[in-house]
Amino acid sequence: MGLLDVGKIVNCALGKGKCKNTDSFSGNIGGVGGAAGGAAGIGAILLFAAIMIILVLLFAKYLWNVCLVPLVPVKKCSSVWHLVGASILFGLLFPSAPATNSQ
Repeated sequence: MGLLDVGKIVNCALGKGKCKNTDSFSGNIGGVGGAAGGAAGIGAILLFAAIMIILVLLFAKYLWNVCLVPLVPVKKCSSVWHLVGASILFGLLFPSAPATNSQ
């Protein structure tokens, strides 16, 4: 299981997929992966994702106000919610994946 194999990690945390369920460092005592471990794993993943989004938005606000405002005639960003709206708008205008024709 690789570091970037998110699907397997989520399935292992939910207890749906095949995953190594033993801890090789403590004498092969059973590890997480059952019903209780799955909820804790999903909670940890969601908490980590929320913290990362908040940090990215705060860093983006700083870059917007300090770097972009002096170079381009745009207004200062007074709230992080303006960046959320701008990121949604940019996502709609410039999608990261090309549209496919499924005929």
